Amino acid sequence: MTMGDDYSRRPFRVRLVTGAVVVILAQVSLGEVPFRRVAVDDSVKNPWAKIIADIDKDGFPDIVIGGRGGPLVWYKYPDWTKAIIADGGYRTVDGEAADGDGSVDIAASEMHQGEDPDEVAVFLNRGQGLKWDKQILSTRGSHCIQAGDIGSDGDMDLMGANWSGPFLPVELWENLSRNPEAKE
Repeated sequence: MTMGDDYSRRPFRVRLVTGAVVVILAQVSLGEVPFRRVAVDDSVKNPWAKIIADIDKDGFPDIVIGGRGGPLVWYKYPDWTKAIIADGGYRTVDGEAADGDGSVDIAASEMHQGEDPDEVAVFLNRGQGLKWDKQILSTRGSHCIQAGDIGSDGDMDLMGANWSGPFLPVELWENLSRNPEAKE
């Protein structure tokens, strides 16, 4: 489960249930905690990966879901309007600013058991989620990629590894956009 905050001091959780993405909003109190189940979308094929981030810079968190059968989708808060970021079966997603423009970019990967090519890609957010540019980092797949700022230089770096098969190194994709001298 992933925890977010809808900026009204109400935490919410995203849970993947076979065939549907479910968002649970909860008003937290010291006593009993009431919950409300909201079926956001029941058409996603094998939803798997998820993040909560403010994609469109409106001050509210949105949901991004990747599924084994695709596509990579963004649900805009508060009515959960669906927008397709990319087709394809992305099993892991993470999000941070990759290119320094302050927008949340999406890193996504396909697992190596899928149909080739098994992409590890960054989807650069160009215009508050209205346009996405895809940059492929690898075609050998990765499982459970993680985004973070490895070099403490203010950008999104990625790491991951396949969990089985012939190609098993732990890989780091270091973002060099803020350190041009380091580019090879």
